[in-house]
Amino acid sequence: MIDYCQRFHIVKDMNGDLLFSISDVWLIIKFIWLLPAKAVVSLIENNSKWAAFFEIDCSTGESWGGGMFSLVGWIVIFVGIVAVLAEIAESK
Repeated sequence: MIDYCQRFHIVKDMNGDLLFSISDVWLIIKFIWLLPAKAVVSLIENNSKWAAFFEIDCSTGESWGGGMFSLVGWIVIFVGIVAVLAEIAESK
């Protein structure tokens, strides 16, 4: 997967001010929160026809819509993990 917009570029100094501060912690949390939206947008972006149709650019998935999509994505991931752990617990 080629990341033209560097959506998956995470570093200690996220805001590029050459210091690690509380604003970098917030940006790291935001980065992790938006991972599901960034992943889906990146997959769609690799198909240029779909990207052109949905008008996907480098900022797509970074706003409140990406946050809501990521909320649903993290809920699905969490429910899946809980279901797998419950199944493992029942089999013992």
